[in-house]
Amino acid sequence: MRIKRCVSAYLDIMIIGSISQIIIIFLTKFDIRKIFENFYMYLLFGLFLFLLKDLVFRNASIGKRALNLEILKSDNTVPSVSTLILRNIFVFLWPIDAILILANKRKIGDIIFKTKVVEKEYK
Repeated sequence: MRIKRCVSAYLDIMIIGSISQIIIIFLTKFDIRKIFENFYMYLLFGLFLFLLKDLVFRNASIGKRALNLEILKSDNTVPSVSTLILRNIFVFLWPIDAILILANKRKIGDIIFKTKVVEKEYK
């Protein structure tokens, strides 16, 4: 499960990075100077996409869905939209999140917002 979670995070980062780069390239009409001039704005755009990643499938990102994972509240209900966004706000603390995921399967956002990532059960 820990490895699946790390792989899903890697997939999400690659997908979000690719999508944001494609959008930025088209918005700047392939002008590299514009990309460098507006670097921080584009960085914020990528972070915005990252915050919204778990909304793609309502309670799973593309990476989580690919690996059959989903996000649930501690009481096994589907988290609210605000919870799904806010649990990703600690992206800047990713080294600590990586250690926590490997140690106890939960990242900072999971602990604070009382969520968990579980294998999806099909009924």
